[in-house]
Order: sequence, then C-alpha cells, then structure tokens
Amino acid sequence: MAFYDEEDFDYSLTLPSTITEYSEAAFDGLGVSALIWNSNKPLSNRQFEECDISTENFLLYVKASDLAPSKIKNIIVNDIAEKIVLSNNAPFHCPREFTARQISYRKAFRLQTGLNGECAGWETIVLPFDVQNISHATKGVLTPFADFASGGSSKPFWLYSYSENGFVKASSIKANIPYLIAMPHNSSYSSSYDLSGSVTFSATNTKVLTSYSINVADNEYEFYPSSQGKTFIPSYYYYPAYPQYFVLNRTEYKDITGTIYPAGSKFFESLFQCSPFEAFFFMEDANVKGFIDIEFADDQETSVNGWINAENTHQSQDVFTISGQKVKSMLTDEHGIHNSQLPKGIYIIRGKKIMVK
Repeated sequence: MAFYDEEDFDYSLTLPSTITEYSEAAFDGLGVSALIWNSNKPLSNRQFEECDISTENFLLYVKASDLAPSKIKNIIVNDIAEKIVLSNNAPFHCPREFTARQISYRKAFRLQTGLNGECAGWETIVLPFDVQNISHATKGVLTPFADFASGGSSKPFWLYSYSENGFVKASSIKANIPYLIAMPHNSSYSSSYDLSGSVTFSATNTKVLTSYSINVADNEYEFYPSSQGKTFIPSYYYYPAYPQYFVLNRTEYKDITGTIYPAGSKFFESLFQCSPFEAFFFMEDANVKGFIDIEFADDQETSVNGWINAENTHQSQDVFTISGQKVKSMLTDEHGIHNSQLPKGIYIIRGKKIMVK
C-alpha cells in the first residue's frame, strides 16, 4: 500500500504493445517500482543500467519469459510469477494483482522485549500476500500466540491487529493488513524460545494483491482500522517523518526531560521514518503531539490451548477463585501459565476471568 505525498512520484509505468523499437537509454533516470511491458520486443540488461529502480523489489510484467532481461529477478509472466523474493531494504509496489508460485519476505528481529510489564521490542509489519508459513533461521516453525498449541514443536511469538478497542491478538498475517509484532528476545527467557534473528514469511500459489497510492488530504485512509481519531496505516515505501504521523521507535529514545524510552515502546510523531513493509499511525487531531502509547484491548488475556497468556513473563501472578478467594501465586515463563497447574474451573488472574477446562 503505497502512501506518499509527492504528486509527481510514479509507482509504476505501463507501456503499450505498439512499441517495436527503443534506444539503449530509453529508461535512463526512470524511477518506478514496477513496469508493465506489453510489447513483444525483448528487453535487455542495458535498458536498466541507468534506471533509478529498486532491483531488490522491482516487479516486471511481461507476456513471455524470454522478453525479460536476466538482471531482473521478480518476473511476472501473464500474471504468474514462479518466484518472488522481497527485501525489507527497498520500496515495493504492485500495480496489478498476480499469482506467485513461491513468495517470501525475510526480516531480522533484534529488539529486546520487556519484562515485568515493560512495553518494549514491538515492531510493525505489512505484507502484500496471505502468509502461510513463518519460520526462524535456526528455531524452525513459528506460530502466533493466538494460535499456539502447547506441546507442539512450533515456537510462539506475539502478533496483534488493530481494532476500535485497541490491539487484539491475531492468528495470521493477511495481505495488506498492518500488524504489531514482536519476537521474544530477552536474556531472561529460555534460549529455546528466544527468537531474535532472521525470520522468513512465505507462501505458495498465492495472490499478491494490488497496491494503491492514497492521499491523507482526501480521506483515502478511512478504510484502514481506526480508533479514537487515529488510523493504523501500512506503507510499502520509505515515508519521511511528518506531523500527525506517529512511528514506532526502532531505537532507544531519550527526550529533553531525560526520560528514556526503550526501542519498540511507543509511536512518536515526526521523529522516525517509516520504512517499507511497516505501518504508522495517522492522527486526525493535529494538536496531538509527542507520542502515542501502545494500547491493547481489555479482553486479550485468555486461556489459549493450555496456556494462560499473562503477557508479563517471569512475574508472579496471583490466582483467585470467582468468589475472590486467593488460590495461589504462580510464576509465569515465556508462554505464561500452563493451566494444567490448576483444577478445572473459572479463575481471576490480573482482573480477567480465565476458564480452565
């Protein structure tokens, strides 16, 4: 989903089938993220040597594979691509939907997640396809906590979508939907569940959806999730810091009062650039300044497949009966509390009702 203010910026270029000849310098200075080539004239590497294009995520649409130069890796033939590899270091724009036999996106997660209620380590993500598989370079298959089954071989991580009540747990990543994401990473965690490092998001035989350029001034953002005057907007471009745009801090930030905010803890206005495959908040009220807290919906602490996700790891949690009688205090780990430690019934943990079956 391209989101940019420059009116003269071209995301893609479509050229007609009537083209039969072109010079070697035909594309010199061209700055687009996708080219739809309808001509039967083959393209050569020379045409792209002086182009200001992203060779990482650049998409080339052709009518036959022999029309594409070897320099371009993301080739779409009659709206079918055999293999698409996306990089988080370059812009992306899809002018026309197509089917990818294989598609993948790789991202390195390094931020430290918090302990004892500290908000830290969060990042944002948006992808142009429905993700089918998520895997860590060394830890194997990963699963969002919302769909995590204890006892399995997959490792859990945090994934949230945005709603009118704040961020809510998500069980999968859908195309062009922005998410809040965090991979467990802290020296206090068990090493087997520390997921810092390279993570690959992939799918096979899937649709890659069309990207659109939208304009804030024309209210073209209204179909994105919104709550209390702020809208969570995905971006596939480098988007500069700008008033009313709030972006998660990727690094530790110290304000003029000396307050230190850990990386991935708050959405700050006009301080950080939004990179491709990330998301930011647009605040309708221009008088709101500073930062926006990460707000989670109240109903997110539930018993999930055997685990009570208390969210704060390595912290003692008091467990009460529904009548208010304290049962015990239990220490959480990377997952939360395993409900096999409690008899069947309804309990109160951190003010939330939990059913143990």
